[in-house]
Amino acid sequence: MGQLQEIPDSWDVKEGTYDGNIIIIRKNGGLSKIKDRSFYGTRTGISFKLKTSDEGGLPEQSETKQLYQLEDDIFDIFQADNKAIVSVILTAGGFREFVIYSSRIDWSTKCFSKLKAKQTDYELTTYNEEDSNWSVYESY
Repeated sequence: MGQLQEIPDSWDVKEGTYDGNIIIIRKNGGLSKIKDRSFYGTRTGISFKLKTSDEGGLPEQSETKQLYQLEDDIFDIFQADNKAIVSVILTAGGFREFVIYSSRIDWSTKCFSKLKAKQTDYELTTYNEEDSNWSVYESY
């Protein structure tokens, strides 16, 4: 399989617990329809600490606008030209993480640099790992 012409978009929201905290899991269930995921074999994580969170570790209402803007930027930058797919968004313990699958590490690194230059409100961290089986996506 090669690059997708269109990224399936069908998000599911689940709530659970992780280390005694509430976790909100947003997963693009539409991606389960992709049988051959080899083109998107690099997993990139982008995480950051929320500026304000409630006692359960979830974002306060006052931060919503900034979080939506950051999320829009991540989708716009990483999913450009369908070279990467945002698959899961996790929120727990005062942190948020985006799990992205991409075609190449250098593409993800370039996108992350672009995101950091645009988005200065949060201290963003990232990692890249080979994951052609989409193990993190499948775990949720």
